[in-house]
Amino acid sequence: MLKIDLQQTKTTFFLFVLFLFSFQRISAQNDVYYIKGYKFEFKRKVIESDNSSKLDVVIYLYRDNQYVLKHYEKRHFGDCNNDYISYGDYLITDDVIVFNTEYSQSGEDPIPEKRKQRYQVSSSGRLVSIYDKEYYSDSGWINSTFKE
Repeated sequence: MLKIDLQQTKTTFFLFVLFLFSFQRISAQNDVYYIKGYKFEFKRKVIESDNSSKLDVVIYLYRDNQYVLKHYEKRHFGDCNNDYISYGDYLITDDVIVFNTEYSQSGEDPIPEKRKQRYQVSSSGRLVSIYDKEYYSDSGWINSTFKE
């Protein structure tokens, strides 16, 4: 006869439901802000990483339902010598959207420690880049070399 541990079954079910709820929040969370009368929507999506079997979290920014740009909230990347990971977030103050990114790696390649991008929303609703810099501990903040 099959014996079922009811307490273990309840615990397993609870953890499974908690996992599904957490994954759904990460993969489907949208934030909406109105800046200068324009609707800006930040849509999170979990995608497969380009360079590994891991998952990335991307924030796609839309203005009035039109795609504007993307920003990685979590990204795995690398090459034959290194594995890299970045964590990003954003902050909105008045009519400025700030994207922050922190980088770490397993090797010794010269990558930045941080990146900060600031965009101001113009009166026509366009994003205007007003700041895009990378931080290196040996040289401080320099103009960004990223082409994304």
